[in-house]
Amino acid sequence: MAGFFVYYIESRNPIPQNPSSDTYRVKRKAKNAKGKIKKKRKMENKQIIAQLKALGGVKPEREWVEDTKSFILDSFQPEETAHSRGFLFSFQPARLIPIAIPAFIVMLVAAGITAYLYLQTLNGNKVGVIPANDTPATYLVLAQTKLDSLKKPADIKEVADMLDKAASAIPSASKDPAETAKIVESVADINKKVGALSANEENVEEMAELKDKASVLSSKTAEALEENIQNTTKELVKNLINITESQTLSDEQAHLFSQAKADYNNGNYSQALEKILMLTNSK
Repeated sequence: MAGFFVYYIESRNPIPQNPSSDTYRVKRKAKNAKGKIKKKRKMENKQIIAQLKALGGVKPEREWVEDTKSFILDSFQPEETAHSRGFLFSFQPARLIPIAIPAFIVMLVAAGITAYLYLQTLNGNKVGVIPANDTPATYLVLAQTKLDSLKKPADIKEVADMLDKAASAIPSASKDPAETAKIVESVADINKKVGALSANEENVEEMAELKDKASVLSSKTAEALEENIQNTTKELVKNLINITESQTLSDEQAHLFSQAKADYNNGNYSQALEKILMLTNSK
């Protein structure tokens, strides 16, 4: 019991050690080092917190902001439109501005949209509005429908007669690009269906005649398409000439423009179109 009280008293009030002893010096150094580390960490934390608070009040100079903005914008400049033959261009006062829209795409898109709307009138074997007059479109629509329900040789001959009438009417068909697009789309569909047909012992002659009529129809349509493109080019050049007449041109542009008008007057519409389009490359 007495030993316990002695231990308790010593633990509560430890007896000072001899400052000259090695053990005392080692413990003292360790304690001092530990205190310095805590103090240093505490100072570093305060410095970091102070620096972070200071960042919240930083206001960059306007010059730096503008320079940075310019640097970012300059990194995302749009690519320049390439000037080349075969491209249309729009006009602004006193200068010519090219835009990347090929002429043939403009014509095909316009024709394609019209053809698409036209084909939407056909749904399976159901026929939309059939033209009242004896036009190529009339016979082509009837032939497209009949090709889906061929049952006997007489049906094949009937379709061949429709294609023959359509081919005969092609030259007198409207030269309107939209109307031509309808015809081309119908002929392409007919050729696909005829090509998928196979003859048998009962309809060998009728099938041969049908394929022959389809071939003639394709040739007539190709000729009409070529003529239509020529007419479209003529109208296109005419419109561009009228627009260019009111623009301010350089000497080089004016010379090239006069050559384009001479080609147009001589019926060389493709050459005239090329020269007008070349105006975008001349200064």
